[in-house]
Amino acid sequence: MRSAMIWSLAALLILFIVPWASADALDISEMPPLIESMVFNETFRDMDPDEIMRLAGPIAGHYDFIGRESESGNYRYVLGKAKGESPLAGLEEVTVRREDGDRGLQVVYAKPDYVKTNIAVYEFPELEGIWKHGDGLIVYLDPKGAKQTLGYVFSECLRARGPERIRDLATRQVSMIEPIAPPFASVELYKGPCCSQVEYFPLSEADIQRFQEETRQLKKGKKRAKRSSLLGIYYCARLDEDGSADYEDLVPEALLEMARQKCGYELTPKLPREAKLVKAHMRIMVGESDDAYELCTQTIENEKKLRQLAKLLRGKRRGLGGKCPYSGKVTLDYEDGTQITLYKATDGCDGFVMGSASHWEIGDKANAQFWKLFDECKRALDKR
Repeated sequence: MRSAMIWSLAALLILFIVPWASADALDISEMPPLIESMVFNETFRDMDPDEIMRLAGPIAGHYDFIGRESESGNYRYVLGKAKGESPLAGLEEVTVRREDGDRGLQVVYAKPDYVKTNIAVYEFPELEGIWKHGDGLIVYLDPKGAKQTLGYVFSECLRARGPERIRDLATRQVSMIEPIAPPFASVELYKGPCCSQVEYFPLSEADIQRFQEETRQLKKGKKRAKRSSLLGIYYCARLDEDGSADYEDLVPEALLEMARQKCGYELTPKLPREAKLVKAHMRIMVGESDDAYELCTQTIENEKKLRQLAKLLRGKRRGLGGKCPYSGKVTLDYEDGTQITLYKATDGCDGFVMGSASHWEIGDKANAQFWKLFDECKRALDKR
């Protein structure tokens, strides 16, 4: 059907596709408890069946649906499982701007040549978007009006180890999504090659008062201040004027201890100065976390090379990190039994991660020397 609306030529293509789902993916009936466990201080109820059909619009008859909403109205979502073939198969999601009214942006599903034809197969005026798996065999409908999407949790439910991770987070009373309202804390964690994540947990007003008192002491210089940007630990006591989280820049000791207890956060371990480095092993993984595969490994036991490596690492300086893939896991063994792990950037950057989220740099010259030591891994990276 040709749309009766006038569509903007500046259409923005956005795809919410879950490509890395497990072959043993959960049934949609098992997802609501997992999805809702990532939301703090909210009570959910079933959505009215007529409302579900209204949101689903033209695909209402093609799916079995489960609709849920919080009593506050902050969260609303609909899960669908196709009764047969997916009506969305082979189509793309497009967000377009209407020019004939005050509806603003609208989601349509169309064939890949939509920009040329302006022919929409399905129109969803009540949705912000659709997250789909299996070319639409399982869908998550994102209704307009909700303050935050839970689509990221839906996608995690379909990952191979996603449900296990969600249950672990819920047991520790932390979440994978940023809460709508403060106070809460945010903790960045690097848990291995191709596996970086952020965890959130709620705070009380008493926590905030304690943090603020410690922060005042830090600003007076009575204690050494730890910067949030260097540790990846933040807390939010209020929202900015635009409604986004206003994170504090200093890390009180009390918050650091909470991050340790709730999230297993670790500070950067100290590199031994007296003990000799006796072995260094690198393992490089590439790909998404669930689909990552081993590219290469290399072990260094030559005494001269180990001395060079130890010297390079002792020359590290603080960095702010970035989008680098820290997929080179380096394990350092010292003669006194100390073992330290770091994750090296494998895209040419000189940075690496130590501890849970502390970023370090060694400089371009030292970085070139580092890859001369791990020459076998460097050749494997160059061949990709």
